[in-house]
Amino acid sequence: MNQIIRSSVVLILFSLGIILFQFSCQKQANAQTNSQQGKVLFVKSFVSGQNEFSEIWVTNFNGSNPQRLNINLPSGFKIDGENGPTISPDGQLIFFGVWSPSLGVSHIYSCKLDGTNLVKIVDGTGSSEVNVGSAF
Repeated sequence: MNQIIRSSVVLILFSLGIILFQFSCQKQANAQTNSQQGKVLFVKSFVSGQNEFSEIWVTNFNGSNPQRLNINLPSGFKIDGENGPTISPDGQLIFFGVWSPSLGVSHIYSCKLDGTNLVKIVDGTGSSEVNVGSAF
């Protein structure tokens, strides 16, 4: 009977040792922060005489380091100042609407956060209007 109790205690201690070993050898994954986190995208709209135009700007959360994005749109298109830009979940791309007053069409474009790599992703038509929603 003593030997059974001793064997049970040894097995319990052995099991506890294995459990402690498993906890001490767990893998850890540390997420790296995105270099674009902590940024705010906004649109500045201007009226100059009969002309109206908008620009997309980026700044830090505290308002420091505001920078205008240099986005080269096709001729005749303007940034939609009423529907603000949105940023992709990974913080690498922005999405924004553009429109052509003369053609009566709107599109959705994307580009990198520095304004480069402009790509039309949604093609609007004269009978419909497209607006940027959320990126998720």
